[in-house]
Amino acid sequence: MKNNKKLVLSALIISIIGVSAVAFGYFTVQRVGDNGNVLSGRVAKNGPKITFTENREGITLKDAYPMPDELGEAQSEAYVFSIKNEENKNVDAKIIMEVSKSSTLDDSLVNVSINGIVVTLGALTQEKASSGYKTAYVLKTEKLTPGKTTENTIKMWINENGTKENASSKEWASSILVVPEFA
Repeated sequence: MKNNKKLVLSALIISIIGVSAVAFGYFTVQRVGDNGNVLSGRVAKNGPKITFTENREGITLKDAYPMPDELGEAQSEAYVFSIKNEENKNVDAKIIMEVSKSSTLDDSLVNVSINGIVVTLGALTQEKASSGYKTAYVLKTEKLTPGKTTENTIKMWINENGTKENASSKEWASSILVVPEFA
């Protein structure tokens, strides 16, 4: 009888742990934004062949607080991506940051460091956003010779214009889009 109780209790504990682990995984994975848009970076279709790699999927700000640029750049997690020209001709690659429709933080409160150059996202030139994104900003354009690979480092934070009222409990998410064309 005691062995039966131990067996039932053990099975119950294992079941609870298993269900908890599955529920935790299900509710914490945030790989897909609103409208099904995946936050991983990508290269626009129907253009020159470019290889794109990134150190993680998408760029997000969640539970962030306003800070000066020096602190933001020092404390922000780096998003690093590289692009390689696979063509035998020169290619111009436009690097665009697309902001997810699920973002609730105003873009003018987001500062971005692109390879150490700090700008306010809302001050950059805008492009037409892809489906599932609300806004697209041109970060930079790169000239790629045949076989050339470039690496870019992006860091983001809420700038000092953020307040408790306009930045608290807000979320922000984006992905990188590379638009290549022959030079």
